Amino acid sequence: MKEDMVPQLVTQLDLDAPLVVVVGQASALRSEVSRAVSGMGLHTIVCSETEIQTTVDEASLGYAYKIIWLVSPLEYFTQHVQNLKNYIEPFSKKVIIVQPIMDGVVTQSDSVFHTTWKKVTELQREIILDINAVFDNSLFIFAKNLFGTPLFPLEICSIHVNKNIMYDPGVQLSLLSIEAFVQRAVPLFFKPAPQHSFCFSGESVHSSQLVEEITQLFGSYYQLDLVIKHEKTEIISSIPFEVSEITIKYISSASITDEFVRSWKDAPSKLNSYIPSIQLRNTQPQIVQKYVEQNFEPFVQADVNDEPDVLPDKNVQIEAEVTAVPPQEKSVAFKETFIVETEETDTVIRASDEGIFITTETETNSTETKKNQENLDINTELSRIFKEPRTAVRVARVESMAHTELKHTGKSKRKKVLFYGGLGFIGVGFGIATLIAVFIGTQFMVKRQLLAVAKTAVQQTVDRQSWSNLQKMASFLEIQAKSYGTIFDLALISDAEHLVAVTSQLSEVSFLLEDMKETSQTMYYRLMGLDEGSVFEVSSDLSSKSETAYENLSLVTAGIDQIPFGEDDTQKTAILTDYQLKIEAMRNGLMTQHQILPLMQDLFGGTKKTYLILFQNEQELRPTGGFIQAAAVVTFSEGRLISSQVFSSYDIDALVSGTVAPPDDLPTYLGEQQWYFRDSNWNPDFTQAAAKASWFMTKAAGGKIDGVIALDLKSTGMMVDALGPLEIAEHNEVVTSKNLDALMEHHSEKLLVKGTTEKAYSVLLLERLLDKIKTAQPEKISGFLTAVHDGLQQNEILISSTDTSVQDLLTTMGWTGSLVKPECPMQFSSEVCTVDTIAQVAANTGVNKANYYLEENIDHTVELLPGVAQHTRTIQIENTADINAWPKGDYRAYYRFYLNSSAQVSDVIVNNKKLSKSELTERIEQGRTMVGFLVMVPIQAQTEIILKYSVPLSGEAGYSYAFFDQKQPGTDIPTTVTIVPFSGLKPAKIAPQAEVTPSGIVFETEHRDSHGFYGVEFR
Repeated sequence: MKEDMVPQLVTQLDLDAPLVVVVGQASALRSEVSRAVSGMGLHTIVCSETEIQTTVDEASLGYAYKIIWLVSPLEYFTQHVQNLKNYIEPFSKKVIIVQPIMDGVVTQSDSVFHTTWKKVTELQREIILDINAVFDNSLFIFAKNLFGTPLFPLEICSIHVNKNIMYDPGVQLSLLSIEAFVQRAVPLFFKPAPQHSFCFSGESVHSSQLVEEITQLFGSYYQLDLVIKHEKTEIISSIPFEVSEITIKYISSASITDEFVRSWKDAPSKLNSYIPSIQLRNTQPQIVQKYVEQNFEPFVQADVNDEPDVLPDKNVQIEAEVTAVPPQEKSVAFKETFIVETEETDTVIRASDEGIFITTETETNSTETKKNQENLDINTELSRIFKEPRTAVRVARVESMAHTELKHTGKSKRKKVLFYGGLGFIGVGFGIATLIAVFIGTQFMVKRQLLAVAKTAVQQTVDRQSWSNLQKMASFLEIQAKSYGTIFDLALISDAEHLVAVTSQLSEVSFLLEDMKETSQTMYYRLMGLDEGSVFEVSSDLSSKSETAYENLSLVTAGIDQIPFGEDDTQKTAILTDYQLKIEAMRNGLMTQHQILPLMQDLFGGTKKTYLILFQNEQELRPTGGFIQAAAVVTFSEGRLISSQVFSSYDIDALVSGTVAPPDDLPTYLGEQQWYFRDSNWNPDFTQAAAKASWFMTKAAGGKIDGVIALDLKSTGMMVDALGPLEIAEHNEVVTSKNLDALMEHHSEKLLVKGTTEKAYSVLLLERLLDKIKTAQPEKISGFLTAVHDGLQQNEILISSTDTSVQDLLTTMGWTGSLVKPECPMQFSSEVCTVDTIAQVAANTGVNKANYYLEENIDHTVELLPGVAQHTRTIQIENTADINAWPKGDYRAYYRFYLNSSAQVSDVIVNNKKLSKSELTERIEQGRTMVGFLVMVPIQAQTEIILKYSVPLSGEAGYSYAFFDQKQPGTDIPTTVTIVPFSGLKPAKIAPQAEVTPSGIVFETEHRDSHGFYGVEFR
């Protein structure tokens, strides 16, 4: 690359125009805001929360004029939004927060309508407080009831349209359009030092009018006969601090309701699916007074001269009504009284230490009249009572009392006994009822807390306090259950005892897992040589704990199914299902730990253990994951890392003397007459490829290699995600999982530059990754280990060891990259079971990075006929590269298919042309039938490959059939498998989930993150 050329991935800014960064999810609001900002002659960069760190560097943010953040409330608590906050926090003074909000509500009703609205109120209030805690120097712009955003009141009013119900909250609502809001608000973004944040709204319209219009439109457009359900709702402010309110008048509510109904069917409300899953973060409800001095001004008259110049829309008239609105939850102490006179009445604002009170003269007179009327009624009643002479009344009362006493004297003792006895029985009954109520209430609270913990645990780590609270409630319930269990033998008590057992086990295992996390950190730092002590002692302790945790989680999994949560709540069922899947994943991880930890001595013990790490690039696909661009040698001694060194694959090849004979088909398809380290992974079985790579490394540098680990770009990205970005100072770049592929493609061209002394980019990348691994922060270690485990499970990280015991275990776990021949799935009970296998292996032989530009799709059909399975595999490949210049170009690849040894290949068709025998390579290899051939896909072209073959089947009437499609490392090809049984075969069991159609049983896999295993049991 010439020195005067601009690197492709460096953003060049127009320094003559101020830079404005607009951040937010792609939406109509973002489009309108960016269009308005650009129209003001400002240089604008538009990106999402996930893209900002790769789109705008910190230096650009430093000299940016404004940073406009369009908050998406329903996405706020995601990790990428939290990352965004941290990224732009240093520039908070230039940040403008634009947040759509809804009117808040306060209600005691537990109906779905009120609960949904109340959750939205709590959510947006919490978001505002959370943002304000970080960006207290920023300008807030609120858009109330903004149509075109999820937080829109009519969305909640129509949540049960599918049940033919439309809710009317019975309140005044002010609707706002995006166009009117943007036209009015954007100029305020650039107004010097505004003294208030702003809230924009439209004119108020009663909800009954809006709901009536919507109901009629639903009937007109969708023939829905909706019933209007009237609800009693009280509107409150959603903003917990003082803002200046601006009303935009003459916005057509009819046009908004019409567009709302028209878009309803195509874009149903996100709230319907989102609100049940809202998990508030319990932010302290601390009200932050914003821009408020000690002197409170209840009403601020709008200053027309302060308004920015705006070209008004002829259909929209804008009128500013600016008032400083105090927060509703907080009283402000004052000692003065303000009298504000109006034409009709006097408004009296009385302020004291108790707070602020606003009354009017009319209200005061009304109150006085009401009190006078009450006094009049009391006087009238007193006059009536005292009309009779008091002596006569007293005589009559005494005579009546004497008569009653004589009548009941004989019964008084018996009644006393009955009375006090009745009181005793009532007291006992009331006490029992109270105890029962407390017992049932405690069960309910424990179940509710358990569900809350389960819901949180699916998404994130549950804090220790939540587990402690659950354990305390369970302990209280246990005391009650034990006390009552000695007296009564009831199912209710048995259920409570079971609930206590499950929650106690769950709490205990959570504390154990937290302890294991700390132990893992200690083991990790000792292994990296950063902490003193024996890594093997810690690993033994961790292995024991993992076994205990695994057993406890197994009990929890079985126990949760027996807890009667109630079957009428689908949300509870969904939470528990997700949580049990989470527990199952945790159990699998614990099982892996328990299997691997005892091998720590074999893996890292002794005076020296050396491992070779291969850095493969799947943009130039090779059999075990990609072209080997770099390699590292890491050495451990007595369980501690003592050295690491990274090499370019070309440097290693330069150190190998002599000529190495290549495999038979390598010269034919790759065109190389000798074998190099960089091509050592030609064998699709990684165990054999690793042995050859070790041989080359030993020839080049000497020493002994005890094991080989292969990474590719996908697994590297997963580790970078966990550890944090990598800084490549030599190129002034920061590498993340998002830009890793693009940067690798961008720097590929330097591989062909002769005589360059610059260190290869892949070498720099691998060096920085190893540095990051060695110095990982404590909070990053767990995520890193999870990323490694996921990479192994997804076949993106491969391991091979020279230690037989270690290799056997790794093979059992499926981590060695060997050609797999699995057993029949355990869930299929038929004695006759056929496992049909295929492994598709492609090797890019075009000496370019064409795989980066490929789009592929696989459709595999298995027709089960009497005695034979007829296979048709169709592969669609499109090369989207637009030029032939390096690293792009035509895709030239050697495709190999490893089939059952009994398979018979009938046809190989490429672009409707059947290949001849001379164009095919066929042989028995590694116990499989292998067929290979060359494929060419020119740029901007498509190629279709059809492979037809057959595999003999048992002639039994009832049997199980399983098709295993082995995934090649470095690939992720959408795959559809269709199994077509012959007439008379009826599927009794199918795994995994599939769609049964008249044409067959269809399994669809959009993302291939593991091998495909598809089975059917027939009867």
